[in-house]
Amino acid sequence: MLALTALLKENVPTHNFDLPELVEDLMRTVITVEGHEAFSKEQIAEACKRVQKGCAPCQVKALLKDLGHVHEPSGASLSKVLIHQSVEVITLLSLRWYTTFMKCMVSSDGEHEGMVQCLADAEGGHEMSDYQRRIWLAPAFSCLVGQILWRHRSSLSLQDYHQAAAENLRWICMGPAAEEDTMEKVNLVFQAFTGSESDYMTMGQWRKLLDMVTATTDLRLPLHQYDPVRSFWSELTSNNSNGGLKKKQFKIMLAKTADLMATHPLALFQGVAAQLSVLKVQKKDDEVNVEHGSAVSDNHLRKAILAVQFINRTRPERAGSKERAGSKEKPGVKEMPMGRTATKERPVSRTPSTEQTVSKKSSH
Repeated sequence: MLALTALLKENVPTHNFDLPELVEDLMRTVITVEGHEAFSKEQIAEACKRVQKGCAPCQVKALLKDLGHVHEPSGASLSKVLIHQSVEVITLLSLRWYTTFMKCMVSSDGEHEGMVQCLADAEGGHEMSDYQRRIWLAPAFSCLVGQILWRHRSSLSLQDYHQAAAENLRWICMGPAAEEDTMEKVNLVFQAFTGSESDYMTMGQWRKLLDMVTATTDLRLPLHQYDPVRSFWSELTSNNSNGGLKKKQFKIMLAKTADLMATHPLALFQGVAAQLSVLKVQKKDDEVNVEHGSAVSDNHLRKAILAVQFINRTRPERAGSKERAGSKEKPGVKEMPMGRTATKERPVSRTPSTEQTVSKKSSH
């Protein structure tokens, strides 16, 4: 609520203190889960008239009181009055948005008719119960305000102190179209890719995940938007030593990529959550392959051990047979001792030399 008030305070002077113009500018980029414009100019103008006439339901004021927003009309400046009226208009529009979505649910599955009737009555001016305010109005308001802050996260008023509120993505899964465990599954997908919740996702892992999502859904990233994606990546990883994404940065990257796809972030988050079952199947297949591979390697290892044992058993016999084969005398050849062959000197010849022969002849 403080972040929304700061955003309104920044924008009030720039819109000539005109309530419909101020709210219309805030809602200009807000879209439905289907990717359509959330509110028309006529719907915004009608909600502004009801608030200016003081016809807002009492539960609207009760909800704002629950959220800590208290307005004292006496002595308030025009700027504070417009800020309070803008908050009430946003609350009314969140009720209309919730009602519209539930009407679509009724037309598709035929259920929730009683709920839609209660919402329509509340929107028309009938009061809702405290239970309905907490169960229906509070999540719808948080979802709408969260998207407003996200769309205007570059505003000066949402920097520094309010930056965490602008980048808080819990609003994505607070609408009626979201499953309760969507964000939990997104966290598990991140953990499946990185190994743990505290690790970093690399660019290669990010591209693989995006390819998986686009292959199993109708979501597509236009070719001319790949450069902005790389720019977002560089911006988010500029302060990380290894150039990867932490879990919070990973989800911010998903939301920014959904903006480039011109779709509601919930669509991309659900697409990522759906990959958890695919990753589980792949992990199971890998475990089976590892077990099969280890069994095959064990079989080869056993065969190798048996072969080595056989070679070791037969090697002495082969060596002995070679020695015995070498010790056999060949016919007509006398065996010489092998140890003396290298050191034995050749016998000295007994033939008389030429000088001895000449001396004997001279004596005669």
